[in-house]
Formats: sequence, structure tokens, C-alpha cells
Amino acid sequence: MENWKDRAVKAFPHLMELSPQERASILDEMSAGVYPAGTVMIEQGRRCRGAALVLSGVIRVYKISEEGREITLYRVGCGETCILAVSCLLGGVDYPVIAEVEDDAEVAMLPIVALREAMLKSEPWQRFIFASMANAMMEVLTVLDEVAFRSMDARIAFRLLQCERDRIEATHEQLAADMGTAREVVSRLLKELENRKFVQLGRGSVTILDRKALEELAGQ
Repeated sequence: MENWKDRAVKAFPHLMELSPQERASILDEMSAGVYPAGTVMIEQGRRCRGAALVLSGVIRVYKISEEGREITLYRVGCGETCILAVSCLLGGVDYPVIAEVEDDAEVAMLPIVALREAMLKSEPWQRFIFASMANAMMEVLTVLDEVAFRSMDARIAFRLLQCERDRIEATHEQLAADMGTAREVVSRLLKELENRKFVQLGRGSVTILDRKALEELAGQ
């Protein structure tokens, strides 16, 4: 029966680039656990206890305002790590946002001492961290671009188009949290899109009817 270490090697191919001894040493330093949706992995203002390597599921990294409004910065899925947590670990600073399990997740934790040693000695590990950093930066820049340069209707069209399928399983509240706006704003805009026959609204879902029209609205 496959154990979590086998799943870790499959999820993180860079581990196979290590020598058997290096790989065994890294895996022996890790501990794994399963976390249900809604679990807060790291609270804002707390010190990270290790680098979280996601073996399955999704972790959402978000910021919350003083008024309680949320905006999603990026998500961490299978084969990925929260690069902001890694940066805080290496820099010895508190975590500035919130990381919460969105879909039930299995996560392997690598302690700070082992992370620092891997960063110093392992080229495959360095490449993995730097690539993760670049991907996360691109996602955050996309969010910044949306907030700063797109109208709200263009932003919601862009958000819907990010889903590869025509049916998006998400409530208005979840979409609002992703976009950093109020649920009422999202509900109003979605209703306008439905009236224009661009989408069809369901209970906890949005179905795209006219993808081309949404692409034009989003400026793509």
C-alpha cells in the first residue's frame, strides 16, 4: 500500500533528482497529516512551523481587511508549496496573511532547519523553490492587475474565464472573497451578466453560456 512518502515523491518530482541518501534524509525530516476543508494552516501574525508541501487538495492564501473583506492572493495545490511561508521561514518573520484549506488536503511539513540545509546544499531543491516563487509572484501580479486596472464587471468576467469548465461551482460569497469585494456587488454583476445571456445562475454555481462575450468583456 502506498504511503505518504511515496505520494510525496510523485507529487514533487525534484525529489527524484536527489541521491537516494539525500531523498531519504529529507523525507525522514518531514511529517505528514490530513487536514479537512476550513482548517487554518497558518494564522496571520504567527510564525510558520515548517514548509508545507501539498500532496493533495488545495490551500487558499488570502488577506483580510479591517472591515472583514477577503481577497485571494493565490492557491497552493498538489506538488506546490506556499512560497510566502517559505520566505517567512528563511527570513525569520511572521506570516502576514492567512493560509486555509479549501479542499481537504494532505500536507507534508518540512522543518526550518531541514529547509535551510536543503536550500544550501541541493540544486534541485533550489530550482523548485525559485520556480515556486516565480509562479506565486505571477499570480499575485495578476491579482494586482485586476484590482488596479480592471473594472469590476471585467474582473468578474476574467474570474469566471479562469475556470476551464463552463460550470463554476462557487457561491457569490466565495467569488467575492476571491475578488476582494462585497457579496452584494458580485450578485448584482452576475445578475446583469445573466440578463445579457452571458451566464446562467444556479444554486452555488455559475454556468457560462457565451464565453466569447465574456472574453470581450474581460479584455482578452
